Amino acid sequence: MTDKIYYHNDFAYTVLLENELINQMLNFCRAKMPLETGGILVGEYSENALSARIMYISGPPQDSKHRTHEFYRGTHNLESLLSDFWEKGLFYLGEWHFHPKASPNPSLVDRKQMRKISNGNNYNCPEPILLILGGDPNEKWHISCSIFSNKHGWIELMEDR
Repeated sequence: MTDKIYYHNDFAYTVLLENELINQMLNFCRAKMPLETGGILVGEYSENALSARIMYISGPPQDSKHRTHEFYRGTHNLESLLSDFWEKGLFYLGEWHFHPKASPNPSLVDRKQMRKISNGNNYNCPEPILLILGGDPNEKWHISCSIFSNKHGWIELMEDR
């Protein structure tokens, strides 16, 4: 399996997701089946800020809430984790979560959350990335990659094959 690259034909932005991180997400998903789970994305931007490389995914913070059709990511220890990454030149890039036995398409709740992050001062992330892993982490699964931009709206990226 090769690393995944996500892009859009009309929007000059790409996201690189390494296989090691996909395997980590799958392990977090397997551990919580049949419940939703998730975490944050951390990484770096290219010099022109048109590419993001995801270098770290967190698991769910301890105060997260997992349900069959909902996931509320907690915040326990995230501030210190992000501060440590900031010192290394890495940034909060967005969120990831799992839709068990379902499509990886963003729900209306997912879209609302990403707009809130984009507009919020707490995140300092005007174009957050959302990865959703959907399906069965033990068998057939898919990942969607989206970006919310205040300037361009909701942008679903395609996987480069």
